[in-house]
Amino acid sequence: MRIRLSLALLCGVMGLQPAYAQEEIVHIVIGESYRDQNKKTHYGMTAEEVINAIYSGAGINHEITYMPDERAIQSVLTGQFDALDLRISKLGEDHSQVLVKVDVPLEEFGVYAFSVGEQSYLSLNELKGNSVVSMFGNRYVENIKHYRHLKLVYREEQAALMLMAGRADVWLAPMQSYNIIKDHFPAIKVVSPPLTKGYLYHYLHISNAHLLDSLEASASHFIVSFARKPDS
Repeated sequence: MRIRLSLALLCGVMGLQPAYAQEEIVHIVIGESYRDQNKKTHYGMTAEEVINAIYSGAGINHEITYMPDERAIQSVLTGQFDALDLRISKLGEDHSQVLVKVDVPLEEFGVYAFSVGEQSYLSLNELKGNSVVSMFGNRYVENIKHYRHLKLVYREEQAALMLMAGRADVWLAPMQSYNIIKDHFPAIKVVSPPLTKGYLYHYLHISNAHLLDSLEASASHFIVSFARKPDS
């Protein structure tokens, strides 16, 4: 792990006590896809702002670094960084030997159907019989994994190219994925309401598992406090 600098921990913020005694800084990496200030969570905050709130509430000193998404994930898997932004639960399942999940969902997202055609869809069941493309590792794919014409890819651009080439009828993905490619593929449109939803979680390298209780308590408090805020 990176050498941790000694700073005084902020104790008692939001009435929570740290679950550890030593002084430390947690080095958090966030993928570049989260850097866009217009891409905010359903709390109206960026991912960085949500993470800052959780760590401040837990009284844990931290530093944030941005890097390309795949490098961000690998940097935590290898222990170069201590913690990773907000990711789907499947990531933790696939890397359970080196990652631990702060088991409070910090973001939810809708999953939509996208297509270059005129057909619209109101449920996952209506996708049966179509050639559907989606992304490897997404939990919502479990709901359609038995579909005969399901194809899985690793990158949004691959899914978009399959739609444009007629190799797939429908792309099933979160709106965040669509936003990555929509400017380059304007023919691809949203053709459904949200068909299902998923959740994102904050992850720690397993060497930082001692922070879980404090971060989970802070995350739970954050969610409850946000829910109590009056509508603006």
